[in-house]
Amino acid sequence: MGENILGIGNMGAGGSFGSGGGGFRISSNRWKKHSDQSIEENVHRRLADHPEVSLTSVHAQVKDGVVVLSGTVLSQKISDFLEDEVEVLPGVQEVKNELQT
Repeated sequence: MGENILGIGNMGAGGSFGSGGGGFRISSNRWKKHSDQSIEENVHRRLADHPEVSLTSVHAQVKDGVVVLSGTVLSQKISDFLEDEVEVLPGVQEVKNELQT
């Protein structure tokens, strides 16, 4: 493959630099303008996809594309998982994980 146009190394599948899943991803979602309301709706839908998460104990607020997750979950593993799930949603600029275990 060789170097990409930025000279950073090989660009792997899925828009990530590096090889074997390492490196970083470039997401066009971060550059599109999404309303905070649409982001919040997407976050709630994503959280509802996971039955191990009680929507009564996990809350999400969005301001200028920054999602703040708060509430209580059963483990740090679930907290980290939810942060990763929300981070890739369209329009999300940043996730502040304030979930308690």
